[in-house]
Amino acid sequence: LSSLKEQCGCSRALEDVGFLNHLSTVANISLDILEALQPVYGFEEKHFASAYAAGLLHDLGRLVSGDKHHVVGAQIAGRLESQRVDRGLVVKAVYHHRRKTDLLGDAELAAMGKRGQVVAAAVRAADAFKDAYWGTGCYKGITRRGDALVVELPAESSGCYLDEDRLHEKFHSLRELTGLGLELDYV
Repeated sequence: LSSLKEQCGCSRALEDVGFLNHLSTVANISLDILEALQPVYGFEEKHFASAYAAGLLHDLGRLVSGDKHHVVGAQIAGRLESQRVDRGLVVKAVYHHRRKTDLLGDAELAAMGKRGQVVAAAVRAADAFKDAYWGTGCYKGITRRGDALVVELPAESSGCYLDEDRLHEKFHSLRELTGLGLELDYV
């Protein structure tokens, strides 16, 4: 990847508020998921920081390559320099945000432990949301109730659309790892 090509792509991205809203949406919903799971998994600061960074970086590869954007995005994430994140975990979370990757079968990710796998699965699940900031909001929060993660959505139409099938597909790995179901609650 040439530096000039990346700079041009990032400049275009900064002009596209919808693109930025999606990146921010995924970063923040990833944190909400981890917060809901915190009592069971005891995530450390690096897990939260890694999830947030992966959410912000997960689609940057789209600026260079469409279908393989998860591969390009993982390469970009591999250049991240920060003491607060686990760079290897950020790379895996960016790579596995696509449903067509084998998050559950990735031996390197598994070697990072259950918390690492859950972080990557949280980023994938959060990617089900296009833009939580559209209109009056397409998302209210995520909580844990009993043996389910509950995604709270606005009861009244806010001008946004959420593909519930995509949501269930994106949450599959997280459900497998945590044993928790997924429920939608229109509040």
